[in-house]
Amino acid sequence: MKNLILQITVLIVISLAFSCSDDFLKDEWEYVLPKNASIVISPNWDAEDYPIFCPNVENAKFTITNVPSWLKISSLTGQFSYSCATLNCKAIVHDEFSEVGIYYSYMTLAVEGKGNQTILVAYITEGNPVVEMENQLHYEYYSHEDAIFWLRVKNTGKGILFGSIVSYPEWLSFTNKDETVISLPQNGKHDFRLLFKKTYPISGNLSGKIVMMTNDKNREIIEVDVRLNLGNPTVLFPEQVDFGKMETIREVTLGNLGYGLLLWKIKDLPNWLTVSESNGILEYFKYKQIKFNCKRELLLPGINTATIYLESNDKDNPSYPITVTAIKD
Repeated sequence: MKNLILQITVLIVISLAFSCSDDFLKDEWEYVLPKNASIVISPNWDAEDYPIFCPNVENAKFTITNVPSWLKISSLTGQFSYSCATLNCKAIVHDEFSEVGIYYSYMTLAVEGKGNQTILVAYITEGNPVVEMENQLHYEYYSHEDAIFWLRVKNTGKGILFGSIVSYPEWLSFTNKDETVISLPQNGKHDFRLLFKKTYPISGNLSGKIVMMTNDKNREIIEVDVRLNLGNPTVLFPEQVDFGKMETIREVTLGNLGYGLLLWKIKDLPNWLTVSESNGILEYFKYKQIKFNCKRELLLPGINTATIYLESNDKDNPSYPITVTAIKD
């Protein structure tokens, strides 16, 4: 199994706009990842394939002509495919990089027909980070505003903390996908901002787990229980829809009279009936019009009757029956 921190840094590198550059880069060091680093590596990790991207080189061959002394590469030649390539790398301990930090340098690629390209590489001395974060997030939804979850992560140890959110409930989303990965110096903190997507799940309360992977040696995997209470919505809807002998369209009102968010879905429609919307959400004390369309050519002679259901998270009417009738002479 790959080292957890290696997985995290690969995610971090992929999330950054890493690429080759024509600029000369001086050796530097800092506590957070440089945003154009293509290779992020530690001497504590095994050899691994690292992706690199050089815009506009397309399918050219390359030779590595300059590389930091602490970086071992299995092959100094390769080929780009659609401007992408991989390098199998392993870092060795460098005495000058013993202090906690991220030290970065560069390597040079001679690319056929494109000249020299420079790649930024980062050497990590991670130290002993300690992650501090809540293990529960609960939100009570009783307003028209967005339900926002704030998950604060702190690094209280003596090292650089890397973290990546690897899974979260499908009813949550990030405002920015790049925010799923972080690197924090000692005493650093970061607030993840997650939004309720307001999609259609039928449940009185939504629950799940946010799972984070870190390089804290004592907490490599962290699970955060997350729950959203949708309040107490109340369905308002007619019990009958009658098309009679001539009508093809009936418009009915769907309302939410309770303090909460109504999640609803209409199901079990007969083949002769369609609706303008079959599912959705409705905030409290809001109404909407739904059109029922009777396909009279599909009716059987006589009285046609069907029972359809409005499923919702209304605790008193989770499956609300509606009788639909139409007559064909």
